Amino acid sequence: MLPLEGANVFDVLASIVEESRNAAIRAVNVTLLHRNHLLGKRISEEILKDGRADYGAEIISKLSTFLTEKYGGGFEKSSLYLFVRFYQSLPEIFDTAYQQSLLSWSHYRVLLGVDSSLTRSYYEKEAIISG
Repeated sequence: MLPLEGANVFDVLASIVEESRNAAIRAVNVTLLHRNHLLGKRISEEILKDGRADYGAEIISKLSTFLTEKYGGGFEKSSLYLFVRFYQSLPEIFDTAYQQSLLSWSHYRVLLGVDSSLTRSYYEKEAIISG
């Protein structure tokens, strides 16, 4: 919220810049999470669906090369498998009011390393509360 009466105009303008910057960061974060979730879903449902590990690993490797050549970093094989784990661990993350308390992708990368869903959920809630 912008300060009103008696505020220095520079402070008011700085508040506008800060609020805009924070809104842009949140929007980019949600878009990145959504992208990673959708990639994880499609990979899980279309490439890894048959459970043939060799076939899936070969396709993941090719997909990693394709996406990296087309878009640059961030699409290593390990990242693609992490996207799958993200989708499989939180399949309905974008279907609920839960979206309002999304963490950053960096948070989820760490949380996905926790095997127990109960423990992961605990740490996720703690991170949300801590801001």
